Amino acid sequence: MRCDHVASRIINANLPGFGHASESPMHHEQYGRSMKAPGTAAMLVERAQGLMRESRKLLKQREAQLRQQEQFLENVQRSRMKC
Repeated sequence: MRCDHVASRIINANLPGFGHASESPMHHEQYGRSMKAPGTAAMLVERAQGLMRESRKLLKQREAQLRQQEQFLENVQRSRMKC
């Protein structure tokens, strides 16, 4: 075997996803395995939908708070103008 082939194999053995030298699997290995579990995709979709509902709820609450603050500031400005 040529020296450059040996060096290439040593370098590649230390890269993620190459044999046992790697601590973390490559992208396709990691995600391919997780999606094979039954119901995993459906569970993730349900969780994402729940998070979206919660985000919308919090956004509506924040918008209501901002409207109240705007009304308060308008009332304060009006009362200062009367004085």
